Amino acid sequence: MIKDITLSGLNGYVFDERTLKYLLNQVSLLGRKIPKKWHKFVAVSIVIKIVNKPHNNKYDMVLSVNIDGASAVIHDTNANVAALTDVAMVKMCDKLMAYFHF
Repeated sequence: MIKDITLSGLNGYVFDERTLKYLLNQVSLLGRKIPKKWHKFVAVSIVIKIVNKPHNNKYDMVLSVNIDGASAVIHDTNANVAALTDVAMVKMCDKLMAYFHF
């Protein structure tokens, strides 16, 4: 399991309890794509910010995974935080599978 997880919200975004639980669950599923010997070297950073503040209808996510000095970054925008998380995790799984040559 990935131990070093950093979550932060920008431009007034506050993680509610359901979103926080969902993000942590998805990051733990991301840990399955990484070999167990690399788990102690993995650091995950998730930054979510509100793009359209007057309407609050767009969210921007930057998902960064650092593995022993090498990093992979995913940047995506969507209107729903759960959908945004799903899309970012699928893209990150593809990058990790290419990195570890699965």
